[in-house]
Amino acid sequence: MLMIASTTHKDLHGMRMARQALEGFEKSIRKKYYPLQYNHDDSGAKIGVIVSAKLFVMPDGETALAALVIKHSDKEIAQRFPSGGNNSVFMNFQELIDVNALMIAHDIKMEGYVEVEQSLEEKLESFMQSHIVMPDGQIRTNKYLVTKIKEFRVEIYPKDHRPAHFHLISKKRNIDARFSIETLNKISVKQGKISSGDERLVKLFFKTHPDELTKLKKEAKRLQLEV
Repeated sequence: MLMIASTTHKDLHGMRMARQALEGFEKSIRKKYYPLQYNHDDSGAKIGVIVSAKLFVMPDGETALAALVIKHSDKEIAQRFPSGGNNSVFMNFQELIDVNALMIAHDIKMEGYVEVEQSLEEKLESFMQSHIVMPDGQIRTNKYLVTKIKEFRVEIYPKDHRPAHFHLISKKRNIDARFSIETLNKISVKQGKISSGDERLVKLFFKTHPDELTKLKKEAKRLQLEV
């Protein structure tokens, strides 16, 4: 799986990743297989590991870090590329990192995006509302449970990808599906399988619980997701 791990662009909270931080990230990947977390959750299962990476300059002058991920699709792959294990294949995968392909995908994703400038007060408020301080002093991005629909959890993650969406989660059925906040239609299924009945359940729930829909949209607005 090829992806842009991070860039020096402003994120939805008006913050930037320094180029030096991206350089440090690349150096770390050169040494060890870097785990790819599931839904930004350190305690959850790992999707796989980043085995190679490449810094490149984007057309607008910002720096990006391209990353090549090997998914832990079975135990054999997970054992061959263990999370945190010594990386002996970094250079072997360099030729597979297609920067041009990544830029095409990035341009499609960013179509219609307009950056909104925030005041200092808005930036501070946004940061405080979307981060928590762990017992060891580390600052982590928090994720939010908005409501529950029977066995499902409805969650919104700060700094999540556009279009504005919520995640429909079922740990029992191993489901993670994305739904549009605006239309309540399914966008994609990240994990597991979701039925047409589940989709109807989501729409029926918010139709019969307008207060929950209002809360969902307010939370999206608070987290600076465009609805």
